Amino acid sequence: MDAPGDALAAINDNGYCIIRNLYPVDLLATLLENITSQKLATGDGKGIPRLNAGSDIIYSPFVENKQFFDLFRQPAVDSILRACLNDPYYKGLDGRPNYTLRSMICRSSKDALPWHIDSFFPYEGPNIISMQVIIPLEPFTASNGPTLLIPASHRSGIYAPQSYPTTTEIIEINVEPGDVILWDARIWHAARENASGRSRWSVIATFTRWWIKQNYQYLQLIREAAQINAFSDDDLIILGGASAVPYSHRERVDVKGGLEQIAAVRSQLAG
Repeated sequence: MDAPGDALAAINDNGYCIIRNLYPVDLLATLLENITSQKLATGDGKGIPRLNAGSDIIYSPFVENKQFFDLFRQPAVDSILRACLNDPYYKGLDGRPNYTLRSMICRSSKDALPWHIDSFFPYEGPNIISMQVIIPLEPFTASNGPTLLIPASHRSGIYAPQSYPTTTEIIEINVEPGDVILWDARIWHAARENASGRSRWSVIATFTRWWIKQNYQYLQLIREAAQINAFSDDDLIILGGASAVPYSHRERVDVKGGLEQIAAVRSQLAG
């Protein structure tokens, strides 16, 4: 699947799409090497979310290496995210993305992942509030804990079952470095145990409508890393710069900020 229009139809009907050979393999190999230089958060510590337990995790990898963020700014990916998540009534950013990043991690799964959704609650209907984008840095195969999903479950309006579904509609996602998976975060998905004894790294980002709370204060993170000048205005919008919660009504009344808000954020973070 190559055309964004085909991808959107697949997401609407089945809840997901796979685009093959979108990224240069040598870039992904470089990012895979970079992972070893970033501090791992082993998923068995205090406060680790249940779904991250038993996995090696790097949180917000783009703070140390912006190339991880740039993966998701690829034009085909951005056009799909805009079509799925942009608020058409957000007039202050016409022609730009207004969706935001909720979270980004690098993960190498070990234990099996139970069936779940990542939209926090299920609902019926065509409107999407959250999308996940998965970029494999290593192959996803039958032997290393493949991702599983149930097509069209994004429209079910119910939570994913905690027991193993008996449906014959479960499919196994096998992808290679260079491919990308995009899905509606309502879709039922899981993963089998990685029994290969080898890593299975991927970069996973969750994007949402602008009004959904982000996991972290990304603008402060890139400020601390002295990265602010590396990010474009559109990048800062996606990091929440235009729609960040104001301190009070004295600072800003409209929570839907425009480019003037991005300019103010850039000035504040550079100061």
